Amino acid sequence: KVIRNTLAKRAMKGTSFECMEQALTGPLIFGFSKNDPSAAARLFKDFAKTNEQLKVKALALAGTYYDASQL
Repeated sequence: KVIRNTLAKRAMKGTSFECMEQALTGPLIFGFSKNDPSAAARLFKDFAKTNEQLKVKALALAGTYYDASQL
């Protein structure tokens, strides 16, 4: 689905993803995984093989924010 960043900020408010608010600028792709934390990462890894312009901007894991320099 395509959503605006302002809507994503509202949806993340009060959740463990709220720490991502500062990264919600420009065009973004989100990946969520409830049961297996690495499932979304594997999906993006496969996608990046054929889409070289994909760049990781940020990651939230268990309520902790990691920017691209920390990955």
